[in-house]
Amino acid sequence: MISRMFCFGLLNCVFGDNRNRGVTIGKLISVEQSAFIKGRSILDGVLVANEVVDFLKRKNKKGLIFKVDFEKAYDSVEWSFLLDAMENMGFGLKWRNWVKSCLSTSKVSVLVNGSPTGEFSMERGLRQGDPLAPFLFLIMTEGLHLLINEALEKGLYKGVNGPDNVINLLKVLKCFQAVSGLKLNLKKSKIYGIGVEIVEVQGWVNMLGCGFGELPFIYLGLPVGTALKRSSLWLPVIEKMKRKLSLWKAKMISFGGRRTLIKLVLGSVSLYYFLLLRAPVSVLKTLEGIRNNFFWGGGDGSSIGEKPKRVCHWVKWEKVVTSFERGGLSIGNLNDLNLCLLGKWWWRFMVERGSLWVRVIKSIYVREGGLSRDVVVGGMGRNSVWVKIIKVGEELEKKGIAFRNSFRRIVGNGVGTSFWEDVWIEEGRLREKYNRLYRLEVNKNVTVAGSGVFEGDMWSWKWRWRRNPRGRELGELERLWKLIQGGKPIKGGRGPGIMES
Repeated sequence: MISRMFCFGLLNCVFGDNRNRGVTIGKLISVEQSAFIKGRSILDGVLVANEVVDFLKRKNKKGLIFKVDFEKAYDSVEWSFLLDAMENMGFGLKWRNWVKSCLSTSKVSVLVNGSPTGEFSMERGLRQGDPLAPFLFLIMTEGLHLLINEALEKGLYKGVNGPDNVINLLKVLKCFQAVSGLKLNLKKSKIYGIGVEIVEVQGWVNMLGCGFGELPFIYLGLPVGTALKRSSLWLPVIEKMKRKLSLWKAKMISFGGRRTLIKLVLGSVSLYYFLLLRAPVSVLKTLEGIRNNFFWGGGDGSSIGEKPKRVCHWVKWEKVVTSFERGGLSIGNLNDLNLCLLGKWWWRFMVERGSLWVRVIKSIYVREGGLSRDVVVGGMGRNSVWVKIIKVGEELEKKGIAFRNSFRRIVGNGVGTSFWEDVWIEEGRLREKYNRLYRLEVNKNVTVAGSGVFEGDMWSWKWRWRRNPRGRELGELERLWKLIQGGKPIKGGRGPGIMES
């Protein structure tokens, strides 16, 4: 019997339409699932997990995280359950038959001592490497989401806060296992306690028969529940970069070849971490030192705290990484790359208003997710990933980039644009510019569309004040009226979007 077999699909065709799969599946899959869906990011879940853990620690609240593992998930998928799930989601018979044909006609062989055996047909499972497989697996796991939701609605499960809830959760997971074919692997599943006594966590572990987990832990390749300033978190990135370099002998490669390796290979090694985490100065210095040393033929660099092999650096590295226009080789600075990637979260926060991660951030932090200029970051969590992202705005402003005011919301029909809070005029938020009028406003959450009416095809501004403006307020009102004449809503226009000014 084969117990350790990994199935990879070698395909000579492409299934379906790559442009439409992610769009269509996003309408069917719940917002809790963020991977493999257009408009969502796999890092959304990592951000939410880190923020929840940090919030519980700051507020001295108790919490438990149950990290579930399914044994050989792709290889265990029951096709009949998958096709039933697709039918319940509204997929037509033709679609289901296409998927069934793609699954049932596949054949595999086993490599024994490097030699393939005869081919045989599969009776279950999805092929890793198949571009369609991630989307089919999402449809499968949506069944677990619906089961847990049903248990919540019926009051059978209210979180891991009592013996009955723990038993009911295990029953839900085993029900899903029975119908889907995905085998629950309790030996690799773990419970993590935040603010909970070890004895209490151990009790839940014994009841479920799973493993005992300790913070921090790795989730989707990134750390959760630890101090983000620790340079040790970045050791995997540093070691990976050194391993990449160990495959090459710098002195045997031309300067052009070294530049290409540094820009395309070594620059991408740290990319996944840079997408969410702010790299400490010591780590950035080490990574740049490795790249610098390799460029000048100095070997594979060094780890944190160690000096690289001494070689002659004919030009400052800060000059080398700059653009061609400034006399450099256009390699790019890792610190700037990190800031740019984190800055995109600001844009996503403004655009993806209904997404789960945005709702979590808004529920934990103050108005506008802490991105407003008048928010004091000092009172927020020191180990919060989101606080580091907020500080990106401050860092960029120190570089002379007016980052906070570089986003402007397109008004469209005005329904989804806040009159006072959103930046829809180039001058910035009206709440900050016209504070006296803002205090007079009856409905401070009013939209642009709600701040006036169409009289025929003509737009007329109409505000609701607590009392009539007077004194300096009249001067502010006159300036406001002149300013917003170019930002009127479009009758029958589309909803708002975000653009960079």
